[in-house]
Amino acid sequence: MPAPKVTIAFLELLMKSKLVTLERIEELNEQYDLADLQTPSEVAQTLIDAGELTQFQADRLLEGRHRGFFIDRFKY
Repeated sequence: MPAPKVTIAFLELLMKSKLVTLERIEELNEQYDLADLQTPSEVAQTLIDAGELTQFQADRLLEGRHRGFFIDRFKY
């Protein structure tokens, strides 16, 4: 997939990645108003600061990748 250019595209990639559940994304959106942040990078940094994503995971999502975060049941 191409790199996300808007916040909603980043959140869609995050859902596809299964790194964070839909319910948790909704909670985080309420807590941090993620949909109101202007860039995917701002959303990624907010989620890193909140401890929901690692820098590695955020970087891959910002590149447009949503696969490759799991080996068997282990998340990295």
